[in-house]
Amino acid sequence: MGKVLAGRYEMLKPLAAGGMAMVHLGRALGVGGFERLVAIKLMHHHISAEPEFVTMFLDEARLAARIRHPNVVPTLDVQESPDGLFLIMEYIEGASLHQILRSAGQRPGIVPLGVVLRVMLDMLAGLHCAHELVDDEGAPLSLVHRDVSPANVLLGTDGVARITDFGVARAEARLSSTRGGQLKGKLPYMPPEQLMNDSVDRRADVYAAGALMWEVLIGRRLFQADSDGATLNLIMAGPSATPRQIDPTIPAAIDEACMRALDKRREGRYATAADFSEALEQAAHASGVTIASARVVAAFVESSGAFKKMHPKELAALKKGIVEPTPATRSGRGSASGARSGPAVEQPKSAPTAPSQVTSAGSALSTPTAPERGRRYGVGIVVAVALGVAGGILVWRNLDGSTKGVATSASEPPTQASNTTPIEPTVLPAASAESTSTASAATAQPSADAVASTSASASPVGSPVRVPAGGGRRPATTATPKVPATAYDPDRL
Repeated sequence: MGKVLAGRYEMLKPLAAGGMAMVHLGRALGVGGFERLVAIKLMHHHISAEPEFVTMFLDEARLAARIRHPNVVPTLDVQESPDGLFLIMEYIEGASLHQILRSAGQRPGIVPLGVVLRVMLDMLAGLHCAHELVDDEGAPLSLVHRDVSPANVLLGTDGVARITDFGVARAEARLSSTRGGQLKGKLPYMPPEQLMNDSVDRRADVYAAGALMWEVLIGRRLFQADSDGATLNLIMAGPSATPRQIDPTIPAAIDEACMRALDKRREGRYATAADFSEALEQAAHASGVTIASARVVAAFVESSGAFKKMHPKELAALKKGIVEPTPATRSGRGSASGARSGPAVEQPKSAPTAPSQVTSAGSALSTPTAPERGRRYGVGIVVAVALGVAGGILVWRNLDGSTKGVATSASEPPTQASNTTPIEPTVLPAASAESTSTASAATAQPSADAVASTSASASPVGSPVRVPAGGGRRPATTATPKVPATAYDPDRL
């Protein structure tokens, strides 16, 4: 049996390590043999020991727990143990948009238009519910996510898209705002007012949703340059091209809806996420585009190469604590070879590494055998994702409100890298499985089904994604992009 926290949450397998927490697959235990799979986010000691952050985190976690919506991953519990502060979230089988884009490769139309619209409508519905949250007296709580990005949008095998990590994003943003004006978040999705350290409202999330939609339509980030400073300049200048200018198959009405969300002036954007959603529905209807059903989205997720279901025998072995080390487990580390595979992953030094937590859960990285070389196998997504941030942005302003200068800095030590990093599944005797390649330690996302071994028949990187009719795939286009020619890199923040 794995380590049990607070008397009822058993850690089965470490899934990801990030600057703020270690993510585990776990199960909630109850009387009469009751159990439920959950995701456990165990904060690192250096985070749990910081009173200011703990206070803010608990405050924001209480707010996030009030959100009840099918398109928001729920926070189920917040606890503290000798190992540190941890929270319990619903376990979702599926993949994040980050993982899907990473698996699919770089080209417009890789995600069918109907699927893009369905995901956007789901995500915006969840955001609107959170934005409308009120306290016990009926007063608005003005909750803003502040970190809407592909890593925080999960696509389940049920075909439902969900937004996650409200409390974590808010708490970290509040903490950073008290420290010399530094901003935290994923730079390519921040609106200009957030970069300038102004107050933000729900329209900041609308802007981020627009940047996310642009990226999923085109297959690469809207704002991405060789440095944070250059990326910031691109954001302040505004989009240099619309999705339709790059991919003419995108209907004009859908293109216009996306670009309004990306208006540099907050008053020029949709006032609410619900308004953005309604505009997309109307644009789809006017353009004759069928919005994908949940069944079509589910088929797309399973065929994307970013997800593989966990074998029941493997889960049973995890519950019994049966783990057989692979050769890479004994050697310590390894990574798959291939054009898109990243460097081998090491856990942050501050992450829990006691043998009882890691060895029994099978967290070691594994090196693929010879037949696997040249392949990249997809992994699923766990509900706990992207706990860290891309880096600090320090903005000085004149008294008249104009930007005097902007400097970016690596404000955090290496142990506080921005995103959670998936830890690869090990081979279990009860299931014929193969290791998956690992992503960069600073950027890769945790996987909900990283506990699941991927089969040798998984799709290689860049292979076409097949979905049932109704997905709305656009024909390939040879249009020349009119935006800066920076290769898509979903790991670069």
